[in-house]
Amino acid sequence: MRFALTPRAQLAALSVALVPLLGCPIVADILDPTLAGQLGLGTTGSQGVVIVAFNNDTRFNVEFFAYESVDAQDLTRDSRNFTAQVTSGNVANEVLDCPVEVFAPGSLSADFAQNTLAATVTTDGGAVSVNYLGPPLETPDFSCGDVIEVRVQSTGAATDAEGAFEIVVRVIPG
Repeated sequence: MRFALTPRAQLAALSVALVPLLGCPIVADILDPTLAGQLGLGTTGSQGVVIVAFNNDTRFNVEFFAYESVDAQDLTRDSRNFTAQVTSGNVANEVLDCPVEVFAPGSLSADFAQNTLAATVTTDGGAVSVNYLGPPLETPDFSCGDVIEVRVQSTGAATDAEGAFEIVVRVIPG
């Protein structure tokens, strides 16, 4: 019985044979990235980063709260909370290494329940809690290379401190 190699398998075999002569970078450019993954030569998951830009569009200092996870179905797997202190009118960034499947303003409790407190604004009258009422962002809402902006801004219409600020989230494609 004779075995016939598919064109992809022939290319893979040729590429592996050329590694000693040409070096890994050139051969990697020849290979289709999905083929390398199928052959077990690539890395798992998406490569790159997602940048989270915490934008304080108020005249007060703000502490932002957010979380990320690599698994939308199991938040107990490789999830983490993080914070950013941002002074009035400034932006702070957090870099998330890919793969990332879930991002949301707020935090995860010890039992991985989602907490909607996304920011604390320190006003002249004291601390004001700002909740994020939207759903968590999950892939494909964003992908590696994107920027996720989380903005705290004044609503201008509220008469009480709790409604004076809002969280706005947008994805800027990379």
